[in-house]
Amino acid sequence: MAKRFIYLPLFLCLITLFCGNNAIAVNVRAAVDNSQPIYASSPFSYSIVVENGSSPDSVDLQPLKDFNPSGPSVQNRTSIVNGATSSSVILTYQLTAPVKGSVTIPAVGITIGGKTYNTDPVTITVAEPDSTKQIEIESSLSADKCYVGQPLVYTVSFYIWTSIAQNRGAIANVALDVPILKNDVFDVENSDEQANPNSQSVLIVNGQKEMFVQDRMDHNGVDCIRLKLSKILIPKTSGSLTVQPCTVGADLAVGRANNRKDDFFGDFFGNQYEYKRFSASSNSLALTISSLPQQAKPVDFYGLVGNYTIDVHASPVKVNVGDPITLTIKVGGEKYLSPVQWPEIKNIPNFANNFKIPAERSDGKIENGFKVFTQTIRANNEKIKQIPSIPLSYFDVKKGNYVTINSAPVPLDVSPTKVVTQAEIEGTPISAANKEIEAVKEGLSANYTSADVLQNQHFSFTAALVSVWFFALWLIPFCFLMCSVIVKLLIGSSPRRNLIRRKKLAFSKAVKAVKSVDKSNGKVDVLLISSLKEYIADKSERLAGSLTAEDCRELILNRTNDVDIANEFKTYMEDIEMAAYSPTLYSFNDEKRKQIIELLGKIEKKYE
Repeated sequence: MAKRFIYLPLFLCLITLFCGNNAIAVNVRAAVDNSQPIYASSPFSYSIVVENGSSPDSVDLQPLKDFNPSGPSVQNRTSIVNGATSSSVILTYQLTAPVKGSVTIPAVGITIGGKTYNTDPVTITVAEPDSTKQIEIESSLSADKCYVGQPLVYTVSFYIWTSIAQNRGAIANVALDVPILKNDVFDVENSDEQANPNSQSVLIVNGQKEMFVQDRMDHNGVDCIRLKLSKILIPKTSGSLTVQPCTVGADLAVGRANNRKDDFFGDFFGNQYEYKRFSASSNSLALTISSLPQQAKPVDFYGLVGNYTIDVHASPVKVNVGDPITLTIKVGGEKYLSPVQWPEIKNIPNFANNFKIPAERSDGKIENGFKVFTQTIRANNEKIKQIPSIPLSYFDVKKGNYVTINSAPVPLDVSPTKVVTQAEIEGTPISAANKEIEAVKEGLSANYTSADVLQNQHFSFTAALVSVWFFALWLIPFCFLMCSVIVKLLIGSSPRRNLIRRKKLAFSKAVKAVKSVDKSNGKVDVLLISSLKEYIADKSERLAGSLTAEDCRELILNRTNDVDIANEFKTYMEDIEMAAYSPTLYSFNDEKRKQIIELLGKIEKKYE
């Protein structure tokens, strides 16, 4: 028996050693989706596969910076083969090939459980898309010569033939490559032109989503949809450079994937297109950036280039010493005002000596063409007659030299603050009235000294039970309780009653929602889609958020057995959803409102 206990630890050690030596090692590899051709300036899928390991702690994407990585999407897979279980984690990124030809994707470092693993480099072949006049791209700069720190407006205009844009599914996978936005020579800021949400579309630029302003115009004699992107470029270094052309890639429909010629089957199964990749490039641009002169540079100059104005207001202007004064500083003159900084008023001698300036101050806000700064100050003495001028220095591009402007002084009327003594705070002491207290023997003010006037206020529970007032006090809440119970039993709601009520009110609710949609609020597509989905959800006992256009079609077809109504409802939903990406392709008006309500009425009559 003792020998068994001696051999047991040895046996366990051998098992542990055997398992450790045969443990499945973590394997990390990279893969590229080659099911479709990879084109220059177009996104493709790049996956990192971790086999027999946990999710990565971190992934070093620095080697992929030239490919503009975005993502990842994560998948977890588990498989059992011959009783052996294996697992894998797949991280899929979207990359953009920078050039055509044979391109090598560098190795990527991945940290799992504190240990670093490296993928192998992957070599891909990048094809050059065909060209077509149906898509074009142009780029422009607001100036071909500028100074360091001078804001420039860089504009990219993407043109699509309207006949292509309005044909649903005729163009897909649009992606732009704009090299200048990746150039370290510039600080890149958004332009105010992108602020109108009612005429915007989203496109992929350098692997990231960007908002484009959309309109319709004639371009080279063809009716086109134009999508325009504007960015503010602020040069950081001087020199001459060539702005590389922008490129755009898109899949254009070149035919049908099936050969059905029956219109019924074509409408029922949907229009499946065969696509081909096309691209277009803009013109290159030349830009000369000059450095700012060092001679005669003002001490307070911090980099403003352009032509600026400064204005100062104060409220109130009639105060006592120590009262708060709201100081408002407005800087304007240029369209792009983000570089404007807070004026350092504490460095102005008359400010520092005569005013108390707190460290707290609000951030500047751009309003109506001005950058507005607000600060609270307090006058230190009654001799102050004005808020002094505030200087602003900038480099004037037209004059070629530095300029310092000053705001106009703001007159103040400062009165001394009255000093209050302690005696005034405490007030005059109240002297006691020297009057004798007289006993009043009768009347309202009579004083009673006998115990006969006292009444016994002892509470008796038995007396309370037979008291009419106490009985009423208990009875009233009890009656309310019983009434609420009866009402609950008579008209209370159960899950089944709620569903019946929901179905019954679905139509009137949907019609009311459609009638209330106002195209001026800029959210027509969201409101209409929400109304239509909620109607089908209420009628079918489903959740509105999970319904698609195809789901709604199937539900209507199953309940009404009417293919035309189901297809018409699906078409309306798809057209409205498309408006979220191309507002000009769907125009909501009273006629379409009437058509939607009539369609809902048809569905309501046949819905079982």
